[in-house]
Amino acid sequence: MARSEEGLKSNLAKIPALREEFWHNVNIIGTGEELNQSLEKAGRSPTSELGELMCIDALQRAESCGGHFR
Repeated sequence: MARSEEGLKSNLAKIPALREEFWHNVNIIGTGEELNQSLEKAGRSPTSELGELMCIDALQRAESCGGHFR
């Protein structure tokens, strides 16, 4: 896997729009009277926070690390 400063910054710029789109379009079906797996999945779905942290971390490291090449 290779990454560049330009690519990481581009991804960081896209994440807020993706996060907003997710929360705008999420559709949780079911009721509060039963186990609601849709609600559970919706709570786990927004991995944008993790992706954002990974991009920030990768920007702060200029060296290659493991299988990731910079």
